[in-house]
Amino acid sequence: MRTISIPNLNKATLQPSNVGQLVAEASLERIIITHADASKLIAKNLSLDEAVLDRIVFTEARLEKLGLADAELQACDFSAARCPESSLIRVRVMGGRMTGVDLSRSTIKDVIFEGCKLDLANFRFAALKHVRFVNCQLSETDFQGAELSNV
Repeated sequence: MRTISIPNLNKATLQPSNVGQLVAEASLERIIITHADASKLIAKNLSLDEAVLDRIVFTEARLEKLGLADAELQACDFSAARCPESSLIRVRVMGGRMTGVDLSRSTIKDVIFEGCKLDLANFRFAALKHVRFVNCQLSETDFQGAELSNV
């Protein structure tokens, strides 16, 4: 299996941001957001490049076509979040709770899920390429129809 290339983001060079900026459904780059509640947030086509999200709660959020590239998610809660048709490219997800997250029809490439609770997660018809699940809970996770390459 080839090495997954995840960027090492220098948090000191990222601009502090807040959850309010996520509502604008914009494209945000080089940001860091910490300790925030974005429960039930509704945002279509939100794109985050070179971003660190630390302890953000996205419980029951609707983030259709979420785009994450060169990002780190630390201890975030995506329980019951709906994120179909999303794109996760070069992302590290550490210690997250993602029970029941919907990532159906998503593109997930060069991603590491580490110490995540992914029970009941939905990866139906998603394309996963060069993805690692390290010490994750995957009970009743649905990969029906998913394309798995180097997973």
